[in-house]
Amino acid sequence: MLKTKDHYIPNYIFIDVNMPKMNGIDCLMHLKNMEHLNDTKIFMYSTSEGAAKAESERLGAEGFIIKPSNIAELRGILSKIFA
Repeated sequence: MLKTKDHYIPNYIFIDVNMPKMNGIDCLMHLKNMEHLNDTKIFMYSTSEGAAKAESERLGAEGFIIKPSNIAELRGILSKIFA
């Protein structure tokens, strides 16, 4: 949808670092090359920081979310992002 409809511009995109077909870092690189998404805030999502966090920041991700252990904690993180 993001590739075929230049007029489709989401406010936020959340990318899991560990995905089956394309890892999150590669996906972030592809999205950052789509000019129509320049104003979209892209957040990375993973179980740990490590090198993925530094690479995400280097590539221009808005933020890096460490997967919380419960839904209440996730709700709190997302509330801050959407505020």
